[in-house]
Amino acid sequence: MQNTSFIQVYAGVKDTGLQVELVWKRSRIKKAGNGCFSVDSIEKGDIIRQGFFGQNLIACHSREELPFLTEATYNYLEHFGYTIDEHDETVYLWIPPNGINHNLQPNVQSNMVGYGIETVALRDINEGEELTANYLRYRNNPPSWYREVMQDRPTLYDFLGTICSGENVAS
Repeated sequence: MQNTSFIQVYAGVKDTGLQVELVWKRSRIKKAGNGCFSVDSIEKGDIIRQGFFGQNLIACHSREELPFLTEATYNYLEHFGYTIDEHDETVYLWIPPNGINHNLQPNVQSNMVGYGIETVALRDINEGEELTANYLRYRNNPPSWYREVMQDRPTLYDFLGTICSGENVAS
């Protein structure tokens, strides 16, 4: 995929996999830009988004599987690339991104399923509430190949240091 731009990838997405209605607006979380908010109440266990491999979810196992590395792609990877399991060498990219910010008491979590990844509500979520995930689960230990790609991008490591300190920060 290294010769494919994100523009081409985005253009191919016909279904975002969203199962609930969400809006993106200014977050109330310190250092966050925009956040993802529920339009209606969401019940614990509800599926918020389904990520299908090759459709709205990219699973990269090496540098060669990443989209073309432009400045915009690096920025995207810094903010939206994540892993699910520390023993998995895969970096996952939602297309378009979720926009879910970090919190140590999250209300959503992404899990591996047969077709890709599901994001589910960990508790009841009120109408208008911001969706948050615990980034320590997803970004604490990136695969070595991904660290090599990002080695000249100190913001990735600054970011990891910040979330390990327990701060709530933007995605």
